[in-house]
Amino acid sequence: MASINGTITLISLSAIFRGISINPFTSFQYLLWILTLMKYLGI
Repeated sequence: MASINGTITLISLSAIFRGISINPFTSFQYLLWILTLMKYLGI
């Protein structure tokens, strides 16, 4: 169940960042946030 939630979150991250007009790969802070989130979710 946790892996399903993690997968859904990972897939939706691109839509979330596109919706708020942020490219996470141009800013180290957002990239670090994504990596931390992925580690927390166990992806």
